[in-house]
Amino acid sequence: PNCLYDQRIFLQKDGWDPFRFAEEADETLLNRYRDSELVHGRTAMLAILGQLVAERYHPFMPEATGTAWEQFVAVNEKYPAFGLGFLLHVATQEIFRNSQYFDGDIRKGLIGEFDLKDGVEPGTYGFDPLGLMPKDPEAAQKRKSQEINNGRLAMVASLGLLAEEGKFGSPIVDKIIPIQ
Repeated sequence: PNCLYDQRIFLQKDGWDPFRFAEEADETLLNRYRDSELVHGRTAMLAILGQLVAERYHPFMPEATGTAWEQFVAVNEKYPAFGLGFLLHVATQEIFRNSQYFDGDIRKGLIGEFDLKDGVEPGTYGFDPLGLMPKDPEAAQKRKSQEINNGRLAMVASLGLLAEEGKFGSPIVDKIIPIQ
């Protein structure tokens, strides 16, 4: 199989795969795994940013204070349809993403076998408003490796932040940035 990762973490020949998901996977399945990992990594990076910012500055509901989970509960109590609206938003985004970049029939079910369309690189959706992706192929490959590694870290860190807040009951941002 192609080497999809940067060979720096754990120095495995085909990249980091502690559960051996890629052992018998073909390139199509590996591309789906990589796409999923990139999407979840990006979501986790935004989740950490959102959690830290919202604990200091909450422009829509300044009365929502406390840990991220306490704020989520407060918003849902004040706006009961928030959770449903959020789920509908996510579902709409996923349906759009699947219809644009994946082969498969969405009408057969939301959970299905979708392969990336020919010529679509995992995680590349043509969205780079800040122009962060370098034009040089070698520099672009380095940036992609940085993104996937930072995404992996963010997936673990976001759960760690929530666990820390759940255990001690105080916002994590108060421990990181102790400003009153």
